[in-house]
Amino acid sequence: MYFSRPKKALFVVTVIFVILLKFGFSGYAQHRSVGMNAEGNLLSGSRAGSGGGYLPTSGWGLSVHGGYENPIGSITEIYKGGPSFGLNVINRWNHLILSGTVDYRSFVPKNRVLPLEIKINGQLVADGEITLTNFTGLGVYLGAAYEFMITPGASFYAGVNLGAIRTDYNGTYSGTAEAETTEEPTKSTTPYVGPKLGLNFALGNKISLGVEAKYALGLGKLNFTSIDGTPDTQGFKSVAGNLFLTYSF
Repeated sequence: MYFSRPKKALFVVTVIFVILLKFGFSGYAQHRSVGMNAEGNLLSGSRAGSGGGYLPTSGWGLSVHGGYENPIGSITEIYKGGPSFGLNVINRWNHLILSGTVDYRSFVPKNRVLPLEIKINGQLVADGEITLTNFTGLGVYLGAAYEFMITPGASFYAGVNLGAIRTDYNGTYSGTAEAETTEEPTKSTTPYVGPKLGLNFALGNKISLGVEAKYALGLGKLNFTSIDGTPDTQGFKSVAGNLFLTYSF
């Protein structure tokens, strides 16, 4: 049967949001004593009072990220969440952060081997099992986000990624059908839209650490069929939490 598991997805998003709040209040407490200039105004974009450094307001950067991603939809009938990681090129322009991202995720089968029975008009025509591979996805996106400065060394941002994701999985059937062993690779490329929220903290004037929560909307249609034979019509959906390490230059 098909289960979208909205409660599980909501729980994951809530946990990620709580983590973001924890990091945000911690960063604010550590950086709230910003310096003042001769006119009594808060200093911005300088090292004064920012602790370990400041976040640049312009220029390029490279970052790597890694975390955990959990699928939503009919895929959860067979697959559970798994690791995700990627590479990002960013450009800061005032408070706008533009990005290009390539990332990869791998969902693990809940059971690597599943029993399978195929009946036609009530008569058993195939009896055997399917051995599943991981469900993988390679994504390529362009992103934009607006950054709200908490202090010169900490910020909050909200934005969206737009691009495409290439998913792949396959199952090898072994049993009593006419062809005793067959392999059914299934690949699809679907549009990707991923709203995101995050926090950045300066570890120095060149290095920053970020934490991000993102939700992938289901666009297009996956080449995925659930256990009861129902094709997936909702596209790729997931929630993810990632840590980012960024070098600015």
